[in-house]
Amino acid sequence: MKVKSDFRVRCVTELDVQWCKDNCVEFLLLDLDGTLRAENAKEFKKKIVCWVQCLKEAGIQLCIVSNAKRKKVKKAAKMLDIPYIADAEKPSSLGIKEAMTSWNYNPDTTIMIGDSKCDIVSGFCAGLRTVLVDEIVDKCECGCGEDYSHHEWWEI
Repeated sequence: MKVKSDFRVRCVTELDVQWCKDNCVEFLLLDLDGTLRAENAKEFKKKIVCWVQCLKEAGIQLCIVSNAKRKKVKKAAKMLDIPYIADAEKPSSLGIKEAMTSWNYNPDTTIMIGDSKCDIVSGFCAGLRTVLVDEIVDKCECGCGEDYSHHEWWEI
């Protein structure tokens, strides 16, 4: 079976409040490294912090779902003041299903956002729509990835 993300954007910040409303999205599940910040970065770019705050103020729930260790994910989630699921075991859908159950959301109003095959496959396996973002890199000043040239299909 081939899997492809439902949407493709350069950066998570393109998914604004209006986009969420237009797509009936109430719950955003977000990968951490490469999606919200560069791999191994200690802080978030201002653009990402403002985006998170704007969505929260609009009543949209966000949750980090990451394969990273609990200590790292907990610290990042605390900085953004959003909940998290660490050690999510993606591409398994276990962490995603745990998040939806914990916060009482269903697949119809939930979306998985990430920068890798692992993120997209886990969302697909949980029955969610998915968004593939370009990986955030340290050198990018805008808070977004730089390469928007491809949208891959993956075998699962």
